[in-house]
Amino acid sequence: HTGVSEVSRSLRQPKLICCGTRMPLCKTLIHSTSTCLQGFRVRCNKLIAACTTVSELQQLVQRYGSKMDQGHLAACIIKLAKLQDASQQQRDSRFQLLQQLWQLLQPKLQQCRSRELANPIWAVCKLKPQCLASNVTTGDRTWHSVVLQQLVDRFIQQLSSDKPQHISMVLHSTAAVGYQLSKEQVQQLLVHLLQNPNNAAPQAFSNGLWAAAKMQHKLEPELLQQLVHTFVAKLQAAKHVETQAVVNVLWAVATMGRYVTAVPQLVDVVLKQLQTRELKPQDVSNTLWAMATMGQRLPDHQLQQLLCGLLAVLDKATPQHIANSLWAVRSAGQQIEESQLQQLLSAFVGMKGTATPQNIANTLRG
Repeated sequence: HTGVSEVSRSLRQPKLICCGTRMPLCKTLIHSTSTCLQGFRVRCNKLIAACTTVSELQQLVQRYGSKMDQGHLAACIIKLAKLQDASQQQRDSRFQLLQQLWQLLQPKLQQCRSRELANPIWAVCKLKPQCLASNVTTGDRTWHSVVLQQLVDRFIQQLSSDKPQHISMVLHSTAAVGYQLSKEQVQQLLVHLLQNPNNAAPQAFSNGLWAAAKMQHKLEPELLQQLVHTFVAKLQAAKHVETQAVVNVLWAVATMGRYVTAVPQLVDVVLKQLQTRELKPQDVSNTLWAMATMGQRLPDHQLQQLLCGLLAVLDKATPQHIANSLWAVRSAGQQIEESQLQQLLSAFVGMKGTATPQNIANTLRG
């Protein structure tokens, strides 16, 4: 990290160091040698990385933006999304800078590689609140949704070069902010994941399935089976397993109203995790909810393990975690031990100030 001083110093200087010599920026860009161009790219990347405020990034773009390539512009958009809001003025200027960066990047979309599309998609999703607060529209659509559509469309057009982590990022970030891809687009991206399984981490499949369910798409049974079974195979080869990734797959399958033969294996993975570490209350309640929603009855010993896991982290639970767990057990036609029920109800009553009517209804039904 080069610090604020380097950015400020560089912005004050009328010349840019390139190829180890000092020469005016205009001459640097006209100079035909690849060494000079590479020097500018490297220097520009360092300056982008060194920016610590929106104001610094804005000055950098104003000075060098027209000379930046698509990689630099994508990096600027990512930096903009990562910078912390230090003042209301900075928050207000974010959207204006994002618009300026988009105007520069849009003509270069055809030259963008998957990384230079996936990362800006993530950043634009992260900046959604600032975009919506601006009230800028294109026709009857928000500026945010129009830009996302163009980025996603271009990303899908060049799928052959997309890495699994980029597909995962696009699906997860768009779903997380409520941006709706079509079922055809989602399935196209997920099929591409299956075509490159060796380079994909388990998280990529989990994110993809979660996103499809979040967007309320019911995947074709054969595709869903393939994705879940590939996910299980990746889990078996993984050195580390994120419990939430497994639970999200269970949640996605249940949300789609489906059932796959690998479900018991997924539950086994969750229970194995429970033997070595504490689970989050959400992981336990979502596992119970998913099994009940799929109409699956857990063996009593597995149910007990999950309930004990929930009681162990009851101080971290929310009313929804307790309500969903009680509803799930009741829906599956199973019973909770009296002492466990009392602990859960007592905790819920203590949280009633934050419970929603739906939480209360589910608890009463449980």
